[in-house]
Amino acid sequence: NEQIVLSAVKQNGNALEYASETLRDHKGIVLVAIMNSDAALAFASESLKQDKEILNAVSVLSENKDTNDSDENEALDDLMF
Repeated sequence: NEQIVLSAVKQNGNALEYASETLRDHKGIVLVAIMNSDAALAFASESLKQDKEILNAVSVLSENKDTNDSDENEALDDLMF
């Protein structure tokens, strides 16, 4: 169920590992997962691992970790919607 997985990845991005392949290919769920754990990218579908928007989000997260940017969630919200 999409809502259950979404709730799980909001708590722990690595929960994406246990999602169905269909949900591992859901861009919104994967974005939420990587917002909570950059390691969650490993559990995304192969196509999303190469998706420019996903990779851009990972890059934004990485930059924000390095600079402790308080606008991290706002930047990712812009990517998601």
